[in-house]
Amino acid sequence: MAEIDGGPLINTTSLLGHLEQGLGKSYNKPGIISTHQPANHLSDLLALAKSHDDQEREDAYTHTKTSTIYDGENGYNYLTLTYHQIHSIAKCLAAGLLTNGVQPKSTILMLIPNGAEFGLLLWTSVMARLTISCADPDVLAATGPDELPHLLWTLEPSIIVAQDTRTVLEIDRLVDDFPTVRPLCIHVDRLAKKSGWITLSEIMEQGNGPAIDRDEIIEAARSDDPERIHSVLFTSGSSGRPKGCPMRVGGQTHYMLSQSWLVDERACPLALQQAHPSRAIAHLQILLTWRAGGTAVLTGRGFCVSDIVEAIRRLPITFVVLSPPMVHEISKEVTNASLNTDSVQTVQVGGDAVTAGILAKCATAFRGAKVVVAHGMTEGGGSFRWPFEHTPMSQLPHFGGLCPVGLVSPGSVVRIWNTAEASVCKRGESGALHIRSGSQIPNYMSGASETSFYEDGQGRWFRTGDVAVMDPKGLVYILGREKDMINRDGVMIMPAPLQNCIEILTGEQAVAVSVTSKSQGEQLFAVLRSLASNSPGDINRHIEKMLGKQYVLDGLLTLEQLGLAAFPVNATHKIMKSEIKTALLKYLQSHRDSNMTAGTVN
Repeated sequence: MAEIDGGPLINTTSLLGHLEQGLGKSYNKPGIISTHQPANHLSDLLALAKSHDDQEREDAYTHTKTSTIYDGENGYNYLTLTYHQIHSIAKCLAAGLLTNGVQPKSTILMLIPNGAEFGLLLWTSVMARLTISCADPDVLAATGPDELPHLLWTLEPSIIVAQDTRTVLEIDRLVDDFPTVRPLCIHVDRLAKKSGWITLSEIMEQGNGPAIDRDEIIEAARSDDPERIHSVLFTSGSSGRPKGCPMRVGGQTHYMLSQSWLVDERACPLALQQAHPSRAIAHLQILLTWRAGGTAVLTGRGFCVSDIVEAIRRLPITFVVLSPPMVHEISKEVTNASLNTDSVQTVQVGGDAVTAGILAKCATAFRGAKVVVAHGMTEGGGSFRWPFEHTPMSQLPHFGGLCPVGLVSPGSVVRIWNTAEASVCKRGESGALHIRSGSQIPNYMSGASETSFYEDGQGRWFRTGDVAVMDPKGLVYILGREKDMINRDGVMIMPAPLQNCIEILTGEQAVAVSVTSKSQGEQLFAVLRSLASNSPGDINRHIEKMLGKQYVLDGLLTLEQLGLAAFPVNATHKIMKSEIKTALLKYLQSHRDSNMTAGTVN
């Protein structure tokens, strides 16, 4: 049957303990490089940390001093912080927050970009045992005027950290009506600090006094409560309002330990981290990098291929994360820019269904790297491990052109569920992916989507919303999202195999969507960047030969025909099919009188 228990995982539940592993290995080595912040950006914090240069750094850790600092080399003016500097600043900040009345288990809401301040406050929050939550102010503003108020009322934070003036003014307006006492409001831009707000340097100055015992703060963090809520991050909202995910301390450490193979000693020296702090992958990747004693290289514009190219050109980057759409983009950039990617040791591909073609294209762009598939969710992850580190790309197994996400990891139980029959599927049968794991959240905040979780005699399960299959060897393949399944004349079609089929023929990225017509039922369309030298008829004949008649397209269009310059993506660089479908419906409406000549496949 398609259910596997990965066995036990020994979980050590002190997050600070994991960070101290890296601190001990790399005391005077860089822990953060921020490529979008100048080297002197946090000079005030560094001066305060230096003034409180306590005896601990001489006695508590053994370390090797190094001059490996990247700001200034080759003329690049990057902000660089060593592990010692991060730890020293975090101690002062934690003490300063306590001085301001902030207690452990309080919530800190960060509305700041991916930069050094986020890294410092992440370490500080672990040390002070705070609950971390992050949001992107630009995404909140674009979603609607009610999003930020809803977030504040949901979280009731004791600390709010902001950077841009618009967010600061909006917070000021909202906290006047806050149901509890006014939060401690921190403005990270000390030059633009507003009345009623405090800066990080002012908090550090308060923490430098004798009133708070910093050793007690550290000892308490070393014996942290595994059931304490470490973070509340929110889902992407692709299927409705984003849902809050309360991650336990023990859940986060479980996630880290189950994925420790991902950012190892080869991958950690300069691990590129692009995700906004509001995304769970940002937290996991930085924590994994620090646990291994590596350097988190932070860029400021989210998942941006041009930033990856620029970082690799200037630094010997060792670890990169890509979504399938980014693989298409970066393979062209590597070729066009003649980029040397020899320094890259590991490339993680995930965030969507990964095809054999995507992995092959990625391996071509990063010829010396280990290319792996990693699966994760805001609700918890680390349920799969990649067993193909030494397997040639040509020998990787696949299911309908899709790559596996791996074998079930220790600490997780995975089942493929037949919803219609309320039973576990047989091996080789597709069904709903259900997971039970130590990293899993117990529920969403505010009772949202309660049916996503259920209990049986084994424990509490999470319905992931994915369609998957488990093969006879126990490999799990995620075929796509249940909501993206296309019901065509009673045949359930997953877009990923169809997209892969088109991409193999054309070499162009393809997205499959369906629209419902009263007269013709469910119609299947594909959208490509360009048709290149292939005619729509050629593509459809290839589809019929490879997949069968049920996959034959009703229409094939280019981005240009839909009035799109590029495939729309969200903050995690997943393609937003809802926007493509909206553009497609608009196109079909405007061309209905011409019988859709431009998009019809003959």
